[in-house]
Amino acid sequence: MWDKIIEAAIALFIADKIVKETTDKHIHEHVFGWWCDLRENVKNWLHANSSLGIQQVGVTVLDHLDRLAVEGKRVADKVTLEVFGEDASKRRHSIITREVPLEEAMEKFPSLRQGPIMMKMQDLS
Repeated sequence: MWDKIIEAAIALFIADKIVKETTDKHIHEHVFGWWCDLRENVKNWLHANSSLGIQQVGVTVLDHLDRLAVEGKRVADKVTLEVFGEDASKRRHSIITREVPLEEAMEKFPSLRQGPIMMKMQDLS
């Protein structure tokens, strides 16, 4: 098991070095910028749609039910995420969709591998 952890750490170090040289930002800087942009979009949508009474906000991989699309996305190392609001009646309201690198999505939301995740409103701050 330790050899797998060491291999993953080395791969991440190399990937981060390449990303830094290519974009002048580390991977975590990209993830943080992406998260801030996403959070701002969600806050703006919630403000503009306050009459819906959204109780929770969730994140899911949009094409997780379509195996072929998911596998194609994995080959390309990207997934399409949807952020949605859920009102008191458990109705979903799509807030924003975005195609993001799989690595960034899993770094920010590791539990996405098991399905949609839900967040309380204060978690967006």
